[in-house]
Amino acid sequence: MKSIKEIYRIGRGPSSSHTMGPEAAAKMFIGEFPSAERYEAVLYGSLAKTGKGHGTDRVLRETFAPRALDIKLDLTATDIPHPNTLDFTAFDKNGNVIGKRRVLSVGGGAIEVEGHKDAEPPEVYPFENFAQIKEYCKKESIRIPDLVERFEGVEIWQYLDRVWEVMNSCIKRGLAAEGELPSVLVESTYQHEMENIQQQLQMQRLSLDRYLSQIHQTRENFTANVHAAAEKNTRARMALLQVAQNEGLVPTDEEITKNLQERADRTKKTLEEVKANANIPAMQRSEAIRRAADWVIEHSTIEEK
Repeated sequence: MKSIKEIYRIGRGPSSSHTMGPEAAAKMFIGEFPSAERYEAVLYGSLAKTGKGHGTDRVLRETFAPRALDIKLDLTATDIPHPNTLDFTAFDKNGNVIGKRRVLSVGGGAIEVEGHKDAEPPEVYPFENFAQIKEYCKKESIRIPDLVERFEGVEIWQYLDRVWEVMNSCIKRGLAAEGELPSVLVESTYQHEMENIQQQLQMQRLSLDRYLSQIHQTRENFTANVHAAAEKNTRARMALLQVAQNEGLVPTDEEITKNLQERADRTKKTLEEVKANANIPAMQRSEAIRRAADWVIEHSTIEEK
């Protein structure tokens, strides 16, 4: 088992996989090639398709600043090892390549460097499950905090104090902040809602104009209401995604693969065929939101006045 530090990471938000992971990858690459004249980052998969909405490009520019960075989005590549794949390249003053790395942002702010197993964090605890931890604590007559200090060192408490300070600071800033949601997220939700409405009307053999005349609404008022609902839904989805990340409810790659395999079995297709037509990042988000909604309901209390 790895260090608790691999669970409680500090980094730029709002997404562990789309901002914290890329930030950590950028810092690692800069540390390897600090004298480069300029850098290039190529984003693939979900990072390319949703990176701007999540702020991946912003975080990379902030991390590389004041160094020159060129960011490219590859929206077509499919032969990538992970949905959140990015390539870094460093150039000297003559334009020669002096270093390259392919990094996978595998979730929770963790990264893997292709071909560099030594870049992975070391194992800290000699256990594979909680049963072994429980047995060890019973044998040694110690509590879990004692076990943590024994294997992590006394400095772990200073790190966790820092994590707590950052968490509190984030909450206070979030409650005090004012502003607008990223327009790209709201517009995407709005377009999706309008497409659903159009499909429902087509099933009833109605045009939008005829429907609006029946409910006595102008097109302007109707679209304004849909847009307002889209903004509200976007806020709710973002809040639930944050809950999912905080509570460890985001489905793992293994769970998504199991789901796709079940779909393949039902449709009598191969797993590769199903994967080729599946939007895996969207599946992960939808399942994370569903789990988070269930979690909120389960942990909610109703007070009678």
